[in-house]
Amino acid sequence: MGSAPLTTEPIDLEESCVCGECGQANVIGETFCTACGVALEEDGEGESVTSLEPLPIGTVLAATYRLTALLSTGQENRYRAVRQTDDGQTYLIAERSRDPADAHLGGAFRLSEQLAEIRHPALILPQERCERDGRVCLVTPSQSGLPLSQRIGRTSEREAAGWGVQLCQAVDVLHRHGLLCVELPPENILLDKTGRLHLTQFDAIRLKDAIEEHPVLTDGYAAPEAYKTQVLNEAADVFALGACLYAVLVGRRLPVEGWAVQPEPPVFYPEKVLTPEFERVLSRALALEPAERYADLHALKHDLLALGQSGHIRSAWRTDVGQVRDHNEDAVLVKEVGQGSIAGNDFRGLYIVSDGMGGAEAGEVASQIAIQTVARQVEAAWAESEAKEEVDAAAWGGCLRGAGARGAKE
Repeated sequence: MGSAPLTTEPIDLEESCVCGECGQANVIGETFCTACGVALEEDGEGESVTSLEPLPIGTVLAATYRLTALLSTGQENRYRAVRQTDDGQTYLIAERSRDPADAHLGGAFRLSEQLAEIRHPALILPQERCERDGRVCLVTPSQSGLPLSQRIGRTSEREAAGWGVQLCQAVDVLHRHGLLCVELPPENILLDKTGRLHLTQFDAIRLKDAIEEHPVLTDGYAAPEAYKTQVLNEAADVFALGACLYAVLVGRRLPVEGWAVQPEPPVFYPEKVLTPEFERVLSRALALEPAERYADLHALKHDLLALGQSGHIRSAWRTDVGQVRDHNEDAVLVKEVGQGSIAGNDFRGLYIVSDGMGGAEAGEVASQIAIQTVARQVEAAWAESEAKEEVDAAAWGGCLRGAGARGAKE
């Protein structure tokens, strides 16, 4: 998200609006929070939404969940809780005021019943909804992990491609249940110690055929059409996924402040130099016109998987004299040949370790002769295959065995 300097002017809390993201009090009329840069929410008459007084720690909700810590306050309060039965699982409680028209309830609050029916390890969804004294609470199992926002600008393309594939699979589950994610802010995605991603806090989620009158979005992570009152399709989620990958790779969110006038395509340079292949994938996912993006998440996942398949082999070697001998008689050969072409990459590697037969006379000479003999035979076979412009994979096994036998003999 964007950032802005903290205000130095005193603020009358009675005449202020509180940022639902960071809790900063802002003067009424401000469009973006002066502390964290998040767009400030407004009600239907243009008045800023006030903060909600948090519940006391120790309060029990639905005769089951006891609040143990207050995590954040604002328009939405968030708590940590445990079950009265102490099953060892901790829970996150999100709380908002109960509005008769649900005007200020996020998508997860409105669609809590549908979300409770979905089961997928990457989707940390509300399991229960309860109401108390004009407040609505959602109960979600807690998930440990590192927020992806902490990896912004510190992510390799290979990591980003793998994360993109995981996100495609997770969001596709929502699509199969008739839902759209709409936005994927990195702070709402957790990376666990096994490298798996988990999606949390689905505030912007909606039904595919629903129209959002006053969408409340995290700027920089939703498609341009999501800011308008219209029906969205899966192309909006393709953009949202691309916006998330853009942030973690480039190091900043998409600059959307001018989108109300004229959306502009994403800029990669000078913040980040991407490979042409990855830039093409992101540019297509982030096309301003929905019809110019990937048709669905399956098509995007296909290209992300293709990016991850272009790996590189890295090799290294080291020998050690050990704890008995006073000199090392082993020999090692590492030979790699590769070239790129329009048709693809041709790479060959030959790796040989020859034991010096410690204790024998001139053991180090014998090991050197062995690997040199094997290398000459294999290089001759390489040259012969290139001359024929064909590669017989089955013949390489016999070639290596023959070369090894000759090397041992000499």
